[in-house]
Amino acid sequence: LIGVGLIGGSFMLDLKRLGLVQTVTGIDTNANNLNYALECGIIDHAYPNICAESIGNADLVLIATPVSVLPDVCRDIKPFLKDTACVSDVGSTKQSALDAFRTHLSDRLPQCFAAHPIA
Repeated sequence: LIGVGLIGGSFMLDLKRLGLVQTVTGIDTNANNLNYALECGIIDHAYPNICAESIGNADLVLIATPVSVLPDVCRDIKPFLKDTACVSDVGSTKQSALDAFRTHLSDRLPQCFAAHPIA
C-alpha cells in the first residue's frame, strides 16, 4: 500500500477482513501515518520509501497517493515489481492513471488496473 491514508487503509482492512491478503506493507513519507496504521493493524510492515524490500514480493501494489504524484510512483516502483505483480490505484481521475501506467509501466499494462474505491 503506497500512501497509508483513509482510502487505501480502508481498502486493505477489507481485504484482510475477507481473508484475501495475509500481509500488508505500507509505504508513506509520513511517519505518523505509518505508526497509526501499524497500531490499528491496517499494515503489518512500514517503510518510508519505495524499495526492493518494501514491494519486491508484492502480489498487488495499491497506489493511494494524490493523483499528481502517480506518475512518479509508477516510475519508482517499476524496477522492484516482480513479474506477476498487479498494480492499481484509488485516484479520482482515471485518465491520469492510465497515462502513468502507459508511460512508466508499458511492459505490464495487462497487470495495471485503473480503479476507483467507490466503483
